[in-house]
Amino acid sequence: MSRNVRHRRFAVAAAALGLVASVWLAAGLRTLDPASEIGVLEGPRAGPFPRLATGSWTLAPPGLARLVRLPRDAQEVPLPSAEDAMLPAPDGTRYGFRGHATVRVRPESWKAAAAAAGGGQ
Repeated sequence: MSRNVRHRRFAVAAAALGLVASVWLAAGLRTLDPASEIGVLEGPRAGPFPRLATGSWTLAPPGLARLVRLPRDAQEVPLPSAEDAMLPAPDGTRYGFRGHATVRVRPESWKAAAAAAGGGQ
């Protein structure tokens, strides 16, 4: 095999690898509205994760990182099965809750909020 053929094959392989890497990185571009969302990048335990996402664009390449979006404003969430929990009162009676709870993420507690949202390996 001549040197030119090997060089050409290497160049084609490098270009294909570069194209695949570019598509992979482009698939990880995410938009974020900093006025209404807190973004947390999560990934493997080793490395810079979790990390607070700042700005309106962030990069979370598939398989390497994921973006957890948390609302900045208070949200009303249902209390499923809370009525069945039947908590004990100080006088010995038991009671349950019904309805909704209003929760808000404190910006300084973004790590704990992301872990509670299903991340935080």
